[in-house]
Formats: sequence, structure tokens, C-alpha cells
Amino acid sequence: MKRRSHNSSPLSLFAFQDIIMSVTGVFLLITLMMAIELASRKPQNAAEVSRQVAAELEKAILREAERLRLLQNEVTTMRDAPTASGDYTRQSVADDLEKAEEEVRLLTESNQEFRRAATELLAARDKQQAVLQSRGPDRKRADELSQLCEQLEQELNLLKNSQRIFYSRIDAQGREVWLVELTSTEARVAIAGEQQRPLVFKGKRHPDALLTWAKQMSPSRSRFVLIVHPGATADFNEIRGELRTRGFSTGYDLLPADQVAIDELTGAN
Repeated sequence: MKRRSHNSSPLSLFAFQDIIMSVTGVFLLITLMMAIELASRKPQNAAEVSRQVAAELEKAILREAERLRLLQNEVTTMRDAPTASGDYTRQSVADDLEKAEEEVRLLTESNQEFRRAATELLAARDKQQAVLQSRGPDRKRADELSQLCEQLEQELNLLKNSQRIFYSRIDAQGREVWLVELTSTEARVAIAGEQQRPLVFKGKRHPDALLTWAKQMSPSRSRFVLIVHPGATADFNEIRGELRTRGFSTGYDLLPADQVAIDELTGAN
């Protein structure tokens, strides 16, 4: 007896298997993209990296959760569908359903892994932020020291460009060093290493005024260094000879016209 032919086609799981393969392909593509990005990415701040990776994982979790919901609906629909006649038996349907449920289980585990990884990254980010906040006073102190270094560098550059000459305040015998800067028109006097306005002697006979002031100084406690500019040689010889006569220890230095040793405002600081 011939088997009666049926117009209805057997139940096919081709679409469901296509979805499973697509999901697997998406996972592989995401994994490859993340691997390439991590390999080519420049070093970043740990907290920033954690935020970016956590955001990407959260998006992937949402996508896969939606796919999982669709697959579960498909499984439910297939369970409730009537068995087709022909060679496609209930056993074969059960086998396909079992395979589908296994795929769903694997997807669920992958979802859970993604969520665990996202949770760990978020925890690491929070820990990093807590460490940064706890080191706030140290960072503030470091910023203050950095600003102080910048100020000192600026002052050093100003001193380098000021065409000034600096001398030690105390000599080897413990005497204070007084600088006497001589030009053709004036004499400036200041103690080395102190910030104060210098004494200025002007006029045709400024060497006499300088020597009169020097009478109050003691040879045992003071020493003079004469700084001579062009045109002041005669005044230098006169002042140096008189100071030696009084028992003072003297030294001298020669400076060009474009350099100074005693500033008109800060002295010989």
C-alpha cells in the first residue's frame, strides 16, 4: 500500500542553527576586535582603561542577553509545535532541541562570564579611584614643590641673564666681605650676600667720602674687595693704598662696563 503524500514540509531547524552560528561568529569577531585593540592601544590610565572595557562589556552583555531571549523563545516555540509526519520523527526533534538547549546554556555561561569580568573591572576602577583620592595630600604637596621649582628656575634664569657677579659673604678668616664697586663717576658699597640698598658715593671726590665712611670699620672684622670698571683705575689706587695703610685686607676684581656686582636696589645679594 502506497504511503499517502503530504503537502506540508517537515519541521526545519535551519533558521535556528543559522542564528547559533551567527552568535558564535559575533563572539569570535568581538574577541578578535578586542585583542587587536588591546595590542595596538597606547598605554592609558588604569581607571580610564577600566571604564572603557567595562562599557564595552556591558554593551556586549546587553546584546547577548537579547539574543539569548530570542533563542529561548525559539526553543519554546519549537517545543509547542506539532510533530511533522514523514521521516522527521519526535526523536530527531528532541535531539535538535537538546542541542539548542546546550547552545543556550553555553550562551548563558558566556553571559555570566562577561558580567563577572565587568564586575571585576568596575571593582578595580573603584579601587584605583580610592587610591588616587587617598594620595590627594601627596599630590598637592608634589604640585607645590613643582611650582616652587619652577619659581626657582625662573629666578635662576633672571640671575643668569642679569650680567651680575656674586661674591661670598664671609672670607676664610671669618671677616665680613664688603664690596666696593668703582666707576669713573661713583662708588657703591654693600656687604656681600645681604639684600639691602647699597651706599652710593658720588661727585668728583667720591673716594674721599668713601674713605671717611670706612673709618668706622674694623680691620679685624671687615675686608674690602674693590671692583674696578674701566675709567676708575686712579680712584682704585688711591682707595686701596689708604685702606692698606689702615690695616685692612683688600682684594680686587676687574669687570667690563656691561656687568655689575652691586644692584642699585638689592645690593650684593
